[in-house]
Amino acid sequence: MNDIGKLLYQVVPKNMSFESALLSQDLHFDEKDTSRMENSRQKESLLAHQCARKALAKLGNEVDAITKGIAGNPLWPKGFTGSISHSKGFCMAVVGRDENYRSIGLDIELNGRIKPAAIERITHSIEKDFIGDDPGKGTLLFSLKEAFYKAQFALFEKPLGFKDVAFSIDEATNSASLVWVSDKLPIKPAQYNQWEFVYKSIGTHTVVVCWLKNKTNN
Repeated sequence: MNDIGKLLYQVVPKNMSFESALLSQDLHFDEKDTSRMENSRQKESLLAHQCARKALAKLGNEVDAITKGIAGNPLWPKGFTGSISHSKGFCMAVVGRDENYRSIGLDIELNGRIKPAAIERITHSIEKDFIGDDPGKGTLLFSLKEAFYKAQFALFEKPLGFKDVAFSIDEATNSASLVWVSDKLPIKPAQYNQWEFVYKSIGTHTVVVCWLKNKTNN
C-alpha cells in the first residue's frame, strides 16, 4: 500500500476496497493504450480504471475492463458498486459490495484550485457563512458536491447543479452532512443522515468519499 492508500485507509470503511496510484510513479500501459491517449488526463483516466480493477480484485472479482455508461459513469459488475476519480496525477478508486452499499461516491481535487468567482457559483446560501471566499473550503465544498453527484447519479441518473445540494462541514471530525437537497431528487429530509461523507487532506489534494448503506444488510 502506498502512502496515499495508508492515509485514505484512515477514513474509508474497512469493508470497502480501494486502490490509488500516482501517474508519475505507476504508469504501466501497453502500446495499444498509449497510442490512443492524447493528454495526461486521458492517461489519468486509464490509470484510475486500472485502480478500479485492482480494487475489485481485492474483493474477489477480476475483470478485464470497467465499462462506461452514456454519461461516462462507470458500470460496475453485478454485486458491486464504487467510484473513480483522478486529478493532477493522483488516481484512485473505491469499491464495495452492493449487499453493504447502495452507492459510493469518490472525488479528489487539488487544494486551493477554485477561484472566488467559482466559489460563488457553487455555494448555496446555507453554506455561505462557513465557506466565505476561502479557496481551501471552496475546494472541499466542490469535492463534496462532486462525490455526491457521482453517488446519486448511480441511483437516480439525475443531472444536478451545484446549488441543488447543501452541506454542513465538521472540521473536527473531517466529515460532512447533507442539510438540504432540491426536489430534483427523491431524497426526503428524514433521509439526509443516511448519506455519509468523510474527507482527508493528502499532500496537495483533498479526497472525499461518500456512501449510502444498504439498510437491508446493515
